[in-house]
Amino acid sequence: MDENVKQDINFLDRPLWMQTTVKDTTEIIRWEDPDGYRFECAGYVPGKVDMIFLYYLMLESQNKNWSDVLVLSRYAVLNGCSMAVGKYQKDRLKQALETWKRTTISFSGTFYSGKKYHDMEFGVIDDWAARESDNRLEIRFNRRWIEKIKNSEFFKYVSFTQMKTLRSPLALRLYEILVKSFYRRDTWEIGVMKLAGKIPMPEKYPAHVIPKVKAAVKRISEKTDLQVHITVKGSRGDQVFTFTRTEKQKPVQGDLFTTSAPLPLPDDVMQMLPAPDRVTCQKICQDIMVQDGVDGLKFYLAKSAGRKQTDRKNTAGYLKTIFDMDLYADVKAGKQQEKAAAIDELKGYGSDSLRALAAAGNIPAAKILEERKKNEQSTIK
Repeated sequence: MDENVKQDINFLDRPLWMQTTVKDTTEIIRWEDPDGYRFECAGYVPGKVDMIFLYYLMLESQNKNWSDVLVLSRYAVLNGCSMAVGKYQKDRLKQALETWKRTTISFSGTFYSGKKYHDMEFGVIDDWAARESDNRLEIRFNRRWIEKIKNSEFFKYVSFTQMKTLRSPLALRLYEILVKSFYRRDTWEIGVMKLAGKIPMPEKYPAHVIPKVKAAVKRISEKTDLQVHITVKGSRGDQVFTFTRTEKQKPVQGDLFTTSAPLPLPDDVMQMLPAPDRVTCQKICQDIMVQDGVDGLKFYLAKSAGRKQTDRKNTAGYLKTIFDMDLYADVKAGKQQEKAAAIDELKGYGSDSLRALAAAGNIPAAKILEERKKNEQSTIK
């Protein structure tokens, strides 16, 4: 089955989903940009997991000549999205279908066909139901929306297989934007805060946006065929990102056949899991350790320990689900911002060796500020 999904560039450039989601408020939630694009959803706002489900359904439709009606089992959808198959995941799929049914997107003279601009409004899913005869899901896409993608002459293909590996919501959204922005060019520039608005990101200051975008670009380059180099130029408050697409380096001979030994899992950390779960959770815990280290593993195990009593079955599946959502990404970004702010504070104070240690990340931010205060006091004396 073809794993590359055709997507109209208008739907890559403008967000169909949000980085920050909210609980079901039963209210209409609106987001619009200054150029006339509007996004509305009743209740839940679609997020990264909802978008992964939607890309899978689009892929199924594409492989059936863009049929607007799909009949699928829940297992097929969850398995196709590389998710565990359990009650939580089935409920999450149901929520996603409900969310897309309530979502509307509209363009006020800004939908570009490759030749001119148009006014357009779309739903995404018209209706869905679980059939009584076989309990399969019958899903009906909005025909205008799916045909617009099928017949688009202004489109790109995106790899569904690679998108599933981008656990970070920011990396997935940035991947969509970069695929569109490298259309017939290898270099793209955009203001830092303008990109934050296009994603959109909740951060309000360039100092908070820049490290998160750099981390997302690094992940895209590691996990997909899109190799990207990023630079930042300009003065504070007027900074610009430059993204450059480069050739993906091929692995040296031997790397294809060499596997590293699995990381040993700390006994004291694994004790956060009930004894019966430690064996079944070993693989996912090692995956978490590789990406997020011991602190990340502690974070996810604490999340697992705090879940509802009714969700205590299949701990490994639960850990994989929340790891795929990359919940630790914001924690890591916050630590990087704290360290960057501390190093910034240190400029003009302390010794060169202290600053070098700080820049290398060998001492915590709090220690940097403590040393800075000591140096200030000794200077006063």
